[in-house]
Amino acid sequence: MECQFLGGAGEVTGSMHVLNTGQDQILMDCGMFQGRRKESNEKNRYFPVDPAKITNMVLSHAHIDHSGRIPMLTQAGFPAGSSPPGPPRMPCLICFWIADISRNPMPSTLITNL
Repeated sequence: MECQFLGGAGEVTGSMHVLNTGQDQILMDCGMFQGRRKESNEKNRYFPVDPAKITNMVLSHAHIDHSGRIPMLTQAGFPAGSSPPGPPRMPCLICFWIADISRNPMPSTLITNL
């Protein structure tokens, strides 16, 4: 078993970790980096792992620095879904994404499916 720290390690934003079990690659959080515009654009422009290899995703909570790159993941083909407590909270999460994008725009190629 191996854990890759792809964000939120050594900083307080952009939480993203991949747990590789040998059979599965489990994405733990899918956060957007928040900070200065240039640095944010550079860090958020690309997904740091191949989304096609992700088998599961666990979201710790819905703050943008833990969930903000979920649209990138689903745009790359990861099936959107949730455990039962999730769906009632999705409209609120989408509002947070839209509000954050208005303050810190992502490259247009990343927001085509929002």
